[in-house]
Amino acid sequence: MIPSSAIILQSKEESSVDDSDPTGQKRGAYLFASIMLVVVWLFSVPPEFRRARFCTEEQYSTYRYCTTPKEWVNGVKDYYGNGGGVKFDFTVDPTINDPPSE
Repeated sequence: MIPSSAIILQSKEESSVDDSDPTGQKRGAYLFASIMLVVVWLFSVPPEFRRARFCTEEQYSTYRYCTTPKEWVNGVKDYYGNGGGVKFDFTVDPTINDPPSE
């Protein structure tokens, strides 16, 4: 019979898993950097794009306070196409895109 400590040592030697990053921080650095770039970019476009509410084509025909993803992308393209640059805006106005009260 093989002692249990020998089996544990043998399984550790055969393991191909790299234990140098047990918390996954090295692998997560790429995801973190990508998300940070998106967040910084979102704060560099005008608030009407950043605060947009997305809806379907059907909802857009009924409620004009939302935008479709296609319309949003075209708006961002137009913004940069017309010379829009990076202007950081951190204003907070929660009523800017509220639906109209009836």
